[in-house]
Amino acid sequence: MADAQLLADREFTYRIMQRLSGHHREEMQKNVRKYTVDPKSRYTIDFPCAA
Repeated sequence: MADAQLLADREFTYRIMQRLSGHHREEMQKNVRKYTVDPKSRYTIDFPCAA
């Protein structure tokens, strides 16, 4: 993975965590029984595709 892509992914992750730690909890999946190790199962926001 290129350094630039790694930094971009890291910045994106930090922005997601800031939003979820604030007042945007509506972006989290309500039914916790659907949670898996895949973050897409927990968050209702769009994640970038891994290349």
